[in-house]
Amino acid sequence: MGVKLSFSKYAKDELVCAYSAIDTYLEMTRPLRTDNKFFISYLKPHKAVTKETISRWIKLVLGASGLNTDIFQALTRTASASAAFDTI
Repeated sequence: MGVKLSFSKYAKDELVCAYSAIDTYLEMTRPLRTDNKFFISYLKPHKAVTKETISRWIKLVLGASGLNTDIFQALTRTASASAAFDTI
């Protein structure tokens, strides 16, 4: 089950515009795509990445930013458990 998001252009400053960033990303990665997955690997063969890979990428960026990644890992687990409970 996918999630549908809607973005509008932020005309005041394209550098902080989510729409422009996503549009540029999709355009630049179009030749590398073999399916309709949004996130693809930056290493060949550029296949769709798993949620575990995305989680690892986020944790690496947070750690490089000086944040305690153990705290964010616990919050992610809590949010996941909460979302799972809501579906029961």
